[in-house]
Amino acid sequence: MAITSHVIVLLAKMFSGFTVRWVDCQPDTCQRIYFANHTSHLDAVVLWSALPREVRAVTRPVAAKDYWSGGWVKPHMAKAFNAM
Repeated sequence: MAITSHVIVLLAKMFSGFTVRWVDCQPDTCQRIYFANHTSHLDAVVLWSALPREVRAVTRPVAAKDYWSGGWVKPHMAKAFNAM
């Protein structure tokens, strides 16, 4: 799954063109909730990709089981994200 997650991060960074500004805190592995405004399904992918590798390793995207189990790509992505 490491290769899949690296590819997802690379593609998200290439296509979204995002920049990260850490205001009032720096990324850390302590318990936190990160959220997206959910204007598209890519919000969670871009947010997850913006996190440093060590924080991504302990971050779990959450969505309904029917979302992650639909089709053939989403279950594979769910494993790469360690989704819940």
